[in-house]
This record gives sequence, structure tokens and C-alpha cells, in this order.
Amino acid sequence: PIGSFYPAQYGGPNNSLFWMARAANKAGYQVDVATTTIGLTSDQIKDYKIDINTTCMRDGISTTHFTSTFNLPSIQYYLWLLANIRKYNLVILTSYFYPMSWLTALVCIFRRIPFCVAPRGELKSVATQKNRLKKMLFHYLFLKHVYRFAKFYWITADQEVEESRRRGYAIDDEEY
Repeated sequence: PIGSFYPAQYGGPNNSLFWMARAANKAGYQVDVATTTIGLTSDQIKDYKIDINTTCMRDGISTTHFTSTFNLPSIQYYLWLLANIRKYNLVILTSYFYPMSWLTALVCIFRRIPFCVAPRGELKSVATQKNRLKKMLFHYLFLKHVYRFAKFYWITADQEVEESRRRGYAIDDEEY
């Protein structure tokens, strides 16, 4: 799951994850993306023929867009997740702090589905400065206990690992 996905232009991951999903599909992997409508304009929804709560194929990628309220996916997402989670052999969580990721992690743990966490820069000092105390407390009191069940962390740069360790987000060498 990802909070927003191409064609939305809400941030870099919208495009980079689209291109990674497209490459994985071309390499023979089945790629399904669950996302929200965050960052999509009404023109994009119309131009790309996005039907909310309906799965569509785009460039070989099965994508389902769900509405969201207050940055939380709609109940339809969680119903879809519970109905479909067992068909996946790995779930990639594309955010560390975003509720869609950690709530999905809880479902994966409960249903015994392997998952990995891809913070995509969220643990860097620049990203954690906003609401720093809140994020650190949430990490220590809750997230580290949830994400300890992750099969691995998908970290894209050694600098992110080093900075994450310095800032108190313990990531072992075996975890990424």
C-alpha cells in the first residue's frame, strides 16, 4: 500500500514506485497496488479513468484507489485488504509513519503474511523534524513493536541506515 501513487504528483514516491512496479511486472512479477486518491486531481481521475474502489490495470500494474479521510484510507480499503491479503507472498509497506502502513502491518501480522518496510527517506532528520517528539514516542511505544515482525527493511541508501541509527531508529544490518 502507498498513500498516493502515479498519476498523483504528491511526492517523489508516486513516480519512483510506479516505475519500480512497472519494472517488476516486466520481469514477470504480479504487482498489485493499493492506494488512496490523495494527490489526484479530478482531471487525473477522469483522464486516467480511475474508478474509486475498483481495480484497474495500467501498464501491467493492478491498481486500486480508495478514498481517504484525514489521511486514513476508507473502510473499503480495509475490507478489500482482509478479503485479499492471503493471496500475497509479500506486502511492501512504503511508509514508516503513515497509518495505512502500520495498520496494514497489523493485518499482515494477524494473517501471517510476510511484509517489509520501505521508509523511503522518512527516517532522515529532515523528514522527522516535523512532529519529532510525536514520531519518536510513536516509534518507541508502538511502531518498533509492530515493525519487528517485518521480514526486512527496504532501505535505498547507506546514509539513511546510518542516520536512522544515530537518531534512535534501530535498524540492524540483517534487517535491510
